[in-house]
Amino acid sequence: MNPQKLKKLERLAKVLDNGDVELLTQLDQLESKVDADMANVMAVVTEALAVAEQTKKLEGERGEPGYTPVKNKDYFDGKDGYTPVKGVDYVDGVDGRTPIFIGNKEPRNPQKGDLWYRD
Repeated sequence: MNPQKLKKLERLAKVLDNGDVELLTQLDQLESKVDADMANVMAVVTEALAVAEQTKKLEGERGEPGYTPVKNKDYFDGKDGYTPVKGVDYVDGVDGRTPIFIGNKEPRNPQKGDLWYRD
């Protein structure tokens, strides 16, 4: 006799001694549900592990080398060059204003020089 059947028989004996038949029925139903749920979980885990193993075996193709930006042509590091001026070349947002608006709604309190991009 396997351990599960032995455990059920022991419970049944205790129930018969105390008269709690409804409790035994509920425990049996709960045990059946747990067993079914565990089987479902194990199936999902097994499938996930198989997918992970297949994914691990996949190897992508190497891409072609891309363009490497050239300093002082494609980008500048700021050395020996123009120093940006606050308020002209950039804003720091200290006054709480946002000079660039993106959206369909008209910006609140627009001022000269502000940008507005519609989505």
